Amino acid sequence: MEPGAFAAQVADTIVINDSITLVAEPVDSAKAEMDMQVATAFDTETEMLMERFAEMLEEEPEDLGNLRLYKFIDDWYGVRYKYGGTTIRGIDCSAFSQKVYGQIFCIDLSRTSRQQYRHSERIKHHDEATEGDLVFFRINRIRISHVGIYLANGYFVHASRSRGVVVSSLNDRYWKRRYAGCGHIARAERTTESGLMPEL
Repeated sequence: MEPGAFAAQVADTIVINDSITLVAEPVDSAKAEMDMQVATAFDTETEMLMERFAEMLEEEPEDLGNLRLYKFIDDWYGVRYKYGGTTIRGIDCSAFSQKVYGQIFCIDLSRTSRQQYRHSERIKHHDEATEGDLVFFRINRIRISHVGIYLANGYFVHASRSRGVVVSSLNDRYWKRRYAGCGHIARAERTTESGLMPEL
């Protein structure tokens, strides 16, 4: 070392005179391999999830846009219906749609199906609806009394009185007769590694 030169190593950094040189940390091969295994397992699980929903909706996996939405549905699938319920122990239709919008789209949706209907932009034909739009029904033929979330190809997810949280088809005779239209709530979204998320 030349006279006047000063060298010191602190926290993987070498300082020579006033210049700083970063020294790379040793690679922990075991940790790197474990991280790779975790990432591979996540990718495999995600791929299987999307393939399962794609088959259910008669779509291609790459055509399903919002990964976070389908993960949410998967977590809630089969949860029993409970009038007035808002938790995993039991939930009703409007609470389910409210929870989807709150957790996936960061939108504070109204609590009842009728309020959600009033606050949405009307979509008469379901073939004009897009993933995440609301789907409304008149179960008693008089007023809006049921709501779900549109997915694709006429399929929607909802909290059904008889089956709990489930995916159903608008082409089923029961739902076709009671269909009242779809509704759009403005959602600003951006693409991320984990699917579509709201633009905050």
